[in-house]
Amino acid sequence: RAKREGIKKLLIVCPAFVSDCLETLEEIAMEGKETFMEAGGESYEMIPCLNLDPMWVQAVTKLIHTQLDEEMEISSNSEMQAVN
Repeated sequence: RAKREGIKKLLIVCPAFVSDCLETLEEIAMEGKETFMEAGGESYEMIPCLNLDPMWVQAVTKLIHTQLDEEMEISSNSEMQAVN
């Protein structure tokens, strides 16, 4: 399709993945690039996943703490109701 439409440059992002994995890198980054370049592409770049980016780690940590706080509150309320 890219060849028919004259697309010469691609910038690839995989938003469904938060970390790079070998399968993703092999299929999308390597095989995809090979196919595109053989079809006449000039540039094929893949944006890396979030991996260990400090902002991503901080966001996940915050989500975990929020969930734990909610679970503790639910547990505490359940215990108080059992006592009454």
